[in-house]
Amino acid sequence: MKKIYSHIKKAALMGLLGLVGMAQTGCSDFLETEPLNDIILENFWTEKADVTSVVNSCYEGLENSDVVTRMGVWGELRSDNMTNGSGTGYALQQILKENILETNSYTNWSSFYKVINYCNTVLYYAPHVNEIDPNFTDSELRATIAEATTLRALCYFYL
Repeated sequence: MKKIYSHIKKAALMGLLGLVGMAQTGCSDFLETEPLNDIILENFWTEKADVTSVVNSCYEGLENSDVVTRMGVWGELRSDNMTNGSGTGYALQQILKENILETNSYTNWSSFYKVINYCNTVLYYAPHVNEIDPNFTDSELRATIAEATTLRALCYFYL
């Protein structure tokens, strides 16, 4: 009986030591890995190239076919530079008649607000990058801020 009790004590002690060891290693940074396919905010806005890539995303958003189509419809079509033809769809006819309702497919502004969000992000984080990266000069910061502000203003103009 003493032999069985001794084995139980040893097994309990080993189990307890194992749990303590796992608890100490379980809380270490070894198991905390950052995702490899995502960009982490704290690691992104650190250099001039990061700012440039987001400014390029602003331009890419303006090149989106959704944005270009709506610029034509909201600008040129409504300014009498275009006229109603035989193949004009119902949504465009309604816009020509100034019946702009939320049910019309051309009244979706999400693509413009996406560009505005990119511009606002540049305007928020670019000054911080200027403080960190010595290659990102004050004149480049001012030019970047002017560029993002102009693109944002263009989007608001069409909205």
